[in-house]
Amino acid sequence: MDMDTLNGSVSTGISSNLTLIISTSIMASEESIGMSSNSMLTSTSSLITSSNLTADSVLTSVISNVTSTDSAAPTLSLLQHIPSSNQSLYPEYRIARMLGLYCPPVIILLGLIGNSLTFWLLCRSPLKYSSTSVYLRVLSIVDSLVLVIALVRLWIMELSLELTGQRFDLKEISAATCQVFYFLIYFLVQLSAWILVGVSFERIIAVWLPFKAKQLNTQRNSVKFLCVVSVCFAVLDAHIFFTMTKSEEEHDINDIGSVYRKNRCTFSNEKYYPFIPIIWTTIDSCLACFVPFIIMLTSNLLIIYKITKRDRRYNNYATESSSQHGNKRSSSMTLILLSVNFTFLITTAPLNVWFILKDSTGKVHLGLEGKLRIELINDVLLYFMYLNNAVNFLLYCFAGPKFRQELKRACGYVNESPTAA
Repeated sequence: MDMDTLNGSVSTGISSNLTLIISTSIMASEESIGMSSNSMLTSTSSLITSSNLTADSVLTSVISNVTSTDSAAPTLSLLQHIPSSNQSLYPEYRIARMLGLYCPPVIILLGLIGNSLTFWLLCRSPLKYSSTSVYLRVLSIVDSLVLVIALVRLWIMELSLELTGQRFDLKEISAATCQVFYFLIYFLVQLSAWILVGVSFERIIAVWLPFKAKQLNTQRNSVKFLCVVSVCFAVLDAHIFFTMTKSEEEHDINDIGSVYRKNRCTFSNEKYYPFIPIIWTTIDSCLACFVPFIIMLTSNLLIIYKITKRDRRYNNYATESSSQHGNKRSSSMTLILLSVNFTFLITTAPLNVWFILKDSTGKVHLGLEGKLRIELINDVLLYFMYLNNAVNFLLYCFAGPKFRQELKRACGYVNESPTAA
C-alpha cells in the first residue's frame, strides 16, 4: 500500500485568495531584507497589478515546488494552496472535494451497521459453533476499526476544511498519534486480508479433505491461526514506532517568495528514507494485497473445480439425503467465502496496480490539471478499496441462505428452530 493512500489522497486545503498569498510573501520578504513599509506596499501593488503574474502561474509555481519537496503527500500540500476563486476552473478539484465530503460517511455508516449485525448474528446459536464464524466475527471487528481509524479521520479533515477553511488532521496532533495511526492502519489492513486467507484454508480443507475437516477445522485452530498472524504483523509493523515521527516542514513557494509551514508524519531520521517509501511499501503491498490475492485466487479456483466435479458426480449417482444436507451446508459457507474473496480481489487490486503503474512510469512533469486528475484517481480507488471493509454483511446475506435464515429468525420472521449452519 502506498504512503499516499494512508495519508488519505483527498483534497484538503483552500487558500483564502491570491492577494493574501502575495501579501504574505511580501511581508516575509520584508523581514529578510529590511524593506520599509512604503516600499512594501508599493511592491505589493506592483505584484498584484502585474500582467505577468497570473493565478495559474502562481498555482503552477506552488505545485512545482510542493511536488519536488513534499513527494510523500502531494495532494495535501497541493490543494491547500489553490485559490478558492479558481475552483470552478478545475472540475477534478470539485469532484475530489465532493467525494471527500460524502463518500466517507456513507461507507462508514454502511460498514458499522453491517459489521455490527454480522457480529451479533454470528454470536447467536447455531452459527457461533462454526469454526468459520470465529474468523468472520474477528473480521467484522477489524473492518470496523479500519473504517473508524482511516475514514473518520479523512472525513474530519474534509469537514474542518469546509467549516473553518483549515485542515485538522488527527494523526498530526503529536508524534505518538502519528506512530499509532500508521501502526494500526498497516496492522489492521494486513490482518483483514489474512483473516480471509485463513477462511480460504479452512474451505480448502472442507472441500478437498472432507473426512479430516472435523479434526482440522476447529475453533481452537482458528484462534491459533489468528494469534500467530497477529503477532507476526505486530512485530513486523513495530518499526513504525522508531522510523516515523511528526515534524514541521517549511516550503518556499517559487516566484512569490512565501514560506508556509506544514506538520506531517515523516521519517524520524533521513537514513530511513530509502526503507519506508521503497522497501517497506513493497513489503506491505505484498502482505496486504498481492500474496493474499494469489492465495485466495488459487483457493477459489481449486474450490470451484472440486465443487463442479462433485456436482457432476452427484448428478450421475443417487445420494443419501443426509449426505446431500451436509454438502448443502458446506456449499453455503463456500459460496460466502467465494463472494467475500472475489470482492476483496476486485476492490483492493485496482489501487495497488495503479500505484505500481504510476511508480513504474517515473516522474512525469504534469501541469496543474494533470496533477489534480492523478490525485482524483487516487481518491476514487481509495474509497473503492474501503468498500471491502463495509460490504461483507451484504455479501453474507446475498450468498448465505443459512445466514439469511438466521437474520429472519432474529427479526421475528421465522418461528421454527433453524438447522445447524
